[in-house]
Amino acid sequence: MTTDVDVLILTANAPNTPVYYNGDAWGGGSRCSAQGGVLFSAPIPTNFVVPGAGSGNPDGTTPNYSTAILMADGHTRWPATTSDSGASGGYRGSTPELRMGSLLALPSSIDVNSLGLETEAAKIVAHAFQDYGGYTVDDAAWSVYALSTEYSPSGKVDTEFQSAWGFPISPAARDVPWARDMDRIFGALNVVDNWNYATWLVASVSNGALGAGLGAPRVPWAPDFGGSTSDTLPPISTAALSGSSGAGSWFTSSVGVTVSASDSQSGVAAIQVRTDGGAWQVYTSPVTVAGDGTHTVDHYATDVAGNIESTHTVNLKIDTVSPASQSQVAGTPAGGGYLSPVTVTLSATDATSGVQSVLYRIDGGAQWTYGSPFHVAGNGTHLVEYSAADQAGNAESLHTLSILLSGASGIHPLPVTVVSMGGTGGANGWYISNVAVTMSASSGSGAATSVVYRLDGGLWSLYVSPFTARDGRHTLDYQASDADGYAEALRSAAINVDSTSPTVVKAADVISPDAPLSWTGSDSGSGIVRYEVSIDGGPFQPMGTSTSITQHWTLGAHVATVKAWDNAGNQGSTSIPFRVDSNAVPPGQPDPTGPTVSEPLSTAPPGSLYLILGFIMVSVGALLLNRQKMDQMQQMRIRPRRTAH
Repeated sequence: MTTDVDVLILTANAPNTPVYYNGDAWGGGSRCSAQGGVLFSAPIPTNFVVPGAGSGNPDGTTPNYSTAILMADGHTRWPATTSDSGASGGYRGSTPELRMGSLLALPSSIDVNSLGLETEAAKIVAHAFQDYGGYTVDDAAWSVYALSTEYSPSGKVDTEFQSAWGFPISPAARDVPWARDMDRIFGALNVVDNWNYATWLVASVSNGALGAGLGAPRVPWAPDFGGSTSDTLPPISTAALSGSSGAGSWFTSSVGVTVSASDSQSGVAAIQVRTDGGAWQVYTSPVTVAGDGTHTVDHYATDVAGNIESTHTVNLKIDTVSPASQSQVAGTPAGGGYLSPVTVTLSATDATSGVQSVLYRIDGGAQWTYGSPFHVAGNGTHLVEYSAADQAGNAESLHTLSILLSGASGIHPLPVTVVSMGGTGGANGWYISNVAVTMSASSGSGAATSVVYRLDGGLWSLYVSPFTARDGRHTLDYQASDADGYAEALRSAAINVDSTSPTVVKAADVISPDAPLSWTGSDSGSGIVRYEVSIDGGPFQPMGTSTSITQHWTLGAHVATVKAWDNAGNQGSTSIPFRVDSNAVPPGQPDPTGPTVSEPLSTAPPGSLYLILGFIMVSVGALLLNRQKMDQMQQMRIRPRRTAH
């Protein structure tokens, strides 16, 4: 039993420092020849030097430092290619053939307490092997086994172990309790997760370029050890799309495709993706798909057991270019313009998703969806505005067309819209119920008509059936056109609705004999215009908009009834019980008695809560300090390794 100090403990707030390949002599050759000079950068102090691996180094004679670096995306496999090449022919054990990255563990069927372990430290190691397992990082067929331990600027596990347990982690003799315990544990280990042999052979001859998934050199996370370790189910991969979403499942920008996968048993080994039927690639980061048109992204995942899921295909559509529209004017030329009326024709094109619609309006009027040529009539200069949108939701910039008309080549009657409103009328032009709005249009030419409208400056809608206007001040804009392409001038109507009565809330429960009785009124619709007040059942007195009444009050209980009217004619009535007391505190004045203040905690006698709390905190801190050593040992990253020492 021995150790290999191979795991560097990184310091998060230290500078990112290059770590170089150490080529000190080793009879078997370099294990890192594929890497060359700088192996990687790591957050370690710049003055921290990993001891050389040459002759005389107490931590071994091979350049094995950092054989397993924990990266953000999983366990990165160190390319110990020389060890790999000797593993298949050198191992002679009874368990399945070990390979770099094999996961060893104590099966759940083994009772750790029945192994006869003599040391508490060994029991911690045994439970770690059963609860978590350990990866094989070197299996070069040597006659000893080792734990890959940690080394940091603060020291190494070997030293801490000796200090914590009172005996060395690498004993000189085998017939000591710790060495006997290690024999018992390593003799009971099983290979619970191994590489597919064909996959391992491909990775082994790649000189460290490939790993378990035949992609980045990494091994899987440890699977659950409970139950059967067989895995016959493929993993499941899914894709998520990101980009500027348009209309109708279109994107109006390039699209990022993020693929993820899960596997409940052996774990995901790799994800493969391809775009538009191209070459398959190992997925490492989101794929960007660009270019207008329709695209496909295919993906599938493989797990560590070698299961391959069926290929999934994601279809996506991209259109980043707006459509283009044009206009044509047909009429009788006259005086630099045309005789009234003229006919305007609009058209639009879009290369990818196609034209969805062309919108236009005349002289700032209603917005219409273009369906056929329309007319513009009446002397003077008219402004036609129009723009097109495509199926993906791209809209072009607004075009303007100025048309000068003079004289007339004929007279065509314009359509006229009639608006009817149904509801309960109130005062001052208000409605006190919801209003049903009905619209109809007709043309003296007998041509078919249609009406568009909008409420409160919103979107224009084609009128189809009556609609309801609810509480609030509303502005209805509308315009009719006929089948000959003629439109009336833009028209507007006000619809004011207030169906809610005003409310009144009293200001105080108790007042003094000469204090005013006050209240607060509110109305979210048309607003309160007047009040009336009755005291103790007497006649109502008009108050205008005043919210208080002043008189000399007799002592005792009273009731005031306040009525409020709003501008729409709604009335609300509230009864306000109050009491008159000569000792009443005027509103806004402090209570002369003041609040009761208890003695501050600082007057507590010695030996009370503060000293007790301080003692508990110190005690808990001492327990945590004593527990830390145990936790450090229990949470050691254990990686069983065969070594050349």
